[in-house]
Amino acid sequence: MEVRFFAYHLIFIVCRSQSFPSPFGRKRNAAAHREQQRQKAAHAAAKAEAARILKAKEDARRRARDERERRRHVEAREAYRRRWVELLESKPQSADLGFGNIPWPVEGGGAPNISELTAEAISAFLFIPDEKQGLDDAGRVRTRKEELRGLMLRFHPDKFEGRVMPRVRHEEKAAVREGANAVTRAVTALME
Repeated sequence: MEVRFFAYHLIFIVCRSQSFPSPFGRKRNAAAHREQQRQKAAHAAAKAEAARILKAKEDARRRARDERERRRHVEAREAYRRRWVELLESKPQSADLGFGNIPWPVEGGGAPNISELTAEAISAFLFIPDEKQGLDDAGRVRTRKEELRGLMLRFHPDKFEGRVMPRVRHEEKAAVREGANAVTRAVTALME
């Protein structure tokens, strides 16, 4: 019996010193191992749930930001259209308009620099990236062409000269004419 005990004791010491699992505590180690695996799985599940919640919150913030941006963009376009209707329907008073009174098709709609009347700026103002999602590609192209055609008719030199230029103050006629020509060039580039 002593030899057997000595052999078991020697195996236990060797296993412990070399980081081998002890053959005597396998049931105890198996239970501890299962508990450790359960804790790891619970930790991984909690981490995955936290990541899912964080992603859902980020998605909700992104959607809210996109919706605010889309709404701001739509309101700016509606204000632009209203300003044009008011301008065309108002009774002409001799030379009452300046460069800042013309509704320009860019963000802000105020009095931009002529250098800001670019194809990129006009395209960003006219077309919301996710606008009219229900339309197919042909419908989007048709809507885009209609928008550009309407803008071209509004700023076409002949029409603009007849409708708007008589109402522009003499000292600002050159700037307004150059702005209208810049819009026409940009729209022409967008139509191609």
